[in-house]
Order: sequence, then C-alpha cells, then structure tokens
Amino acid sequence: MFITEYLNLYGKRYPLDDKGHLAKMSEWDAPLRDWFAEKEKIQLTEDHHEVIAYLREYFGKYRLHPVPRIVLEAMAEKLGQE
Repeated sequence: MFITEYLNLYGKRYPLDDKGHLAKMSEWDAPLRDWFAEKEKIQLTEDHHEVIAYLREYFGKYRLHPVPRIVLEAMAEKLGQE
C-alpha cells in the first residue's frame, strides 16, 4: 500500500492511500474517527463506538474483514439482540 497523500487534521498528519483510506491502521484515533463520521454526516452513538472497536480489533487480529454474520453475533452478545 502506497501513501499518496496526507490528511492534516488537528495538527496531525494522517497518511492516506490512493483510495483515500487510512494507510496505517496504527494512526487511527478518536479525532480521525469523528472527522470521518462528520464527513459522512453520521452522528456516532455509543453503539457505533462498540461496533467500530470490534471491527478494528477483529481486523487487527485476523487481517481480514469479518463476515456480517460474525459481526451480528458478536454485537448481539455485547449489546443485546436489538
């Protein structure tokens, strides 16, 4: 993955790839999360934070994106069936 540009946000430079995705997972932090949410016009709730944390943990461990069924089962266990 090649860094093609940087996002300057709150005095920090975030490396982005050619698709505009964060190039280094280790650079992820709350200000960047909130910036992306604002850009997409999403108001994050605590449940959103739980899902994001789960997805980041899963990807960090397996280097794969989980299939939706796995996410749904994990979130139902953590947050309840609804």
